[in-house]
Amino acid sequence: MATALIMLGAAAGFRMWVTSRTEQRRRNAEKLGAEATFEPGTRLPQRVDAVMETVGEATWSHSIRSVRNGGRVVISGATTGANPSAELTHVFYRQVSIVGSTLGTREHLKRLTDFCTHTRLETNHRPRTAAGTRR
Repeated sequence: MATALIMLGAAAGFRMWVTSRTEQRRRNAEKLGAEATFEPGTRLPQRVDAVMETVGEATWSHSIRSVRNGGRVVISGATTGANPSAELTHVFYRQVSIVGSTLGTREHLKRLTDFCTHTRLETNHRPRTAAGTRR
């Protein structure tokens, strides 16, 4: 999921920031088109338009605090637990939208990975700022 998201976002010209626990995964994300990578929990240089959350409890607070006012957190997994603190004050005060999403079937995942592998997505578009406008 993260691989496809990085590649598709970078190809569309969005600034992609990625968090990952290992240095190797962060390097791989940069090779895929991420503009910058960070260790989980690191304060980002600025808040972002959207966060794709797949980890759950271990990273939920960071995801909520990293998204801009009026931004969106999309959750599609909870590998470290499904019951994090809701961070309700951040959600309602900053008008953060939370959206649940699933990819679909295994066949959908296979088609997505095949697409990313075989299309050689171009990632040399001008990046967008965190607010979603082109730099």
